[in-house]
Amino acid sequence: MKQPKTSRITFLRLLIPAILLVVASAPRAQAQYYNGSQMTFGQNRVQHIEMLWTFYRFQEFDIYFYKGGKNLAIYAAKAADKYIAELEKKLDYQLEKKLQLVVFNKLSDLRQTNIGLMGSEQYNTGGVTRIVGTKILLYFDGDHAHFEEEIKAGLAQVLVNQMMYGGDLKDMLKNSTFLNLPEWYLNGLMSYLAKGWNMHVDNRVKDGIISGRYRKFNKLSGEDAVYAGHSIWAYIADIYGESVIPNILYMAKISRNIESGFLFVLGTSLKNLTFEWINYYTERYTNADKTRHLPENSVEIGKLKKNRTYFHLKISPDGSKAVYVSNHMGKYKVWLHDFETGKTEKIFKKGFKLAEYRLDYSFPLLDWHPGGKMLAMMREHKGRILLGYYDLSQKRPKWQETPFLHFEKIVDFSYSGDGKNLVLSAIREGQSDIFVYNISSFTNKQITNDIYDDLHPRFVRNDEGILFSSNRVDDTLRMKTDVHLVPASKDIFYYDAGAQSNILKRITRTPDVDEDFPFAYDSVYFSYLSNANGINNRFLARLDSVISHIDTVAHYRPVVQTQPLTNYSRNIVEQHIVPSAKKAGELMFA
Repeated sequence: MKQPKTSRITFLRLLIPAILLVVASAPRAQAQYYNGSQMTFGQNRVQHIEMLWTFYRFQEFDIYFYKGGKNLAIYAAKAADKYIAELEKKLDYQLEKKLQLVVFNKLSDLRQTNIGLMGSEQYNTGGVTRIVGTKILLYFDGDHAHFEEEIKAGLAQVLVNQMMYGGDLKDMLKNSTFLNLPEWYLNGLMSYLAKGWNMHVDNRVKDGIISGRYRKFNKLSGEDAVYAGHSIWAYIADIYGESVIPNILYMAKISRNIESGFLFVLGTSLKNLTFEWINYYTERYTNADKTRHLPENSVEIGKLKKNRTYFHLKISPDGSKAVYVSNHMGKYKVWLHDFETGKTEKIFKKGFKLAEYRLDYSFPLLDWHPGGKMLAMMREHKGRILLGYYDLSQKRPKWQETPFLHFEKIVDFSYSGDGKNLVLSAIREGQSDIFVYNISSFTNKQITNDIYDDLHPRFVRNDEGILFSSNRVDDTLRMKTDVHLVPASKDIFYYDAGAQSNILKRITRTPDVDEDFPFAYDSVYFSYLSNANGINNRFLARLDSVISHIDTVAHYRPVVQTQPLTNYSRNIVEQHIVPSAKKAGELMFA
């Protein structure tokens, strides 16, 4: 999951009042199949599930997986084959050693592994992918775009390390002594190779440039160093052409000095390069923001702290309260804010502060019962999913939790209007699908069942339909399609739960635009987030019907009209709309 930067929660006056939480083809070789490899690496970490490893063998890599991860392994093989060829061409360098891709079904499984506990981890690209020698550790969060990004980041990391330091451990240790590459240089390059330029990178770079933090270039560390370095390599590619990058790396390696690489290839010093880079992006963002703005008339809610990540803001049905989650180095808390009293109280905490490069922001998930007095929470604990309830009608409410079975991971969930069902985006067998779970009978009905990602479902139109985002390429539901690479961008779809048709209504059709977090204002108007203008803003869609043709009866086809509702200069990361209270929540990077 993408990590938002955070600073405050505010109250906005938009079209409806809003609560704002401001944050910040096939593989080249025929696969060989091996079964039953049980491996233990390094020190022992507490493991709550047994992983019986199996692997596929290819020409340039082996892929390890366990129960439930076969489709993910096949997908990873197709993606790795594609990206190895792409990265080798960009870097003008061939992979020297065979790789091992280790695929985990979810992040909490990865965090149980013993691999890398001996302190042998290399650089990690922006805190995303763990690399141990030639092993690349991957996990699935329900979104194949994120999975591909992990794969590409790991491959970029290995290729750059081999290119700069050598292919074996002795060479790497020897060369790293003589060639000391700054964090921004190496991690920034890996990030650029893995991600290119996208909305999330643009938002992070904009924040660093406009705030002035990047001017203290040599003092940057962590994510600031990664994204500053990312933008420098992007600037070089834009101005000088991407083909100069391998030459810069080669000159830096043979001279053992990064300054020489820029001077010999670009004809400019690092000092001049950074000056031109800062001016380039400053002018770019200043001009772009002349017609955009941040939310105004904000009122602070709660006392939010620095170095925390805040997410999953949910407003109660009557608009009197809101809940949200904070995470500090792995220790997470659930907060309840009362708008009438202005007080914020902690109602749940779990986890430990860990010096982990990769924290899990996918849970806990929260939603309000439509009655407004009950809060539901899903979280992961010791390899299991737990469903908990918090009854605010009690004098001293306590969480009551029970195991939530039959799923590997819950990506998102929400209540039906009558409170009897939950609609889930859940992972089974390496794919995220839509399910309807009946609370009283503990049964579920699967709505979608294919490789496409189905995320952020919501009941709409008095529970007659389900609105969700997906990267599926058409409006027809099919059962279990073959494993193939899927698009990164998502559209908004509507499923008619009453008709139970396998034909969806398509709300948006934008192949190069990403749309997510759909909600309903009423039975006609829907809202969703879209990066159509380069920044995630809120859009409005009107779903209507017109007569398509008449034979013995009139036949109707859906017609959708869309328009932007906001024009912010920063991304809205999440939204939560409560029409009954005339309020909406926005999680923003600012």
